[in-house]
Amino acid sequence: MGAQTWNDPRKTAKHNANSPLLKLPAELRIEIYSLCLISPNRVNLNKPYISFSQRRHPNRGGQLLKVHPPALFRVCRQTRCETIPIYFRKNKFRVFALNYDVKPYARFLRYQRVYGRPEDLVLTYVGQPNWANLVKWLEMVYLKRCAPPERREGFWANRNSVVVEGMFMLVERVRKRMSWKEVLRVLEARRVFLACIDTRWKL
Repeated sequence: MGAQTWNDPRKTAKHNANSPLLKLPAELRIEIYSLCLISPNRVNLNKPYISFSQRRHPNRGGQLLKVHPPALFRVCRQTRCETIPIYFRKNKFRVFALNYDVKPYARFLRYQRVYGRPEDLVLTYVGQPNWANLVKWLEMVYLKRCAPPERREGFWANRNSVVVEGMFMLVERVRKRMSWKEVLRVLEARRVFLACIDTRWKL
């Protein structure tokens, strides 16, 4: 989800002077854009490829697939300027953190600063255990630079998710009275529980 993919003038049509759409009143154009861009369902800003067996075992590996932006972003500069704020402010989004890596979320933050915070955004972790990535995510939550993951319930909940989500709850609870170094020592102690569930947390 790079900046050039979503907001690059070179990706727009060269000729738009005769477009009937642009001759409509602004209020009517906004209404049309909203009908095209606002989804009743949560919008995935990236997409994990997970096989059927991995659906039953969410901690197995996968890969992130590219999600293409709406075609209206590429019509012309005017439609891009008018549609991007609607898309990012009015939709509910999900960002997948493959192997607990929240870099895709960090990239999305750039759009939040420019176009405003979305109505709702959740992060969902998928893939394999990665302690370094998890610690970085926890630190970002501690510094209030990132949101914690969406809580898993029902079929998707397991021992691993209980411990991981408990770590995020701990970080949010003690951030005002403990330094990050102190918090990290507590997290390292809890890493033992994760390693008992899945030995890949030792790596």
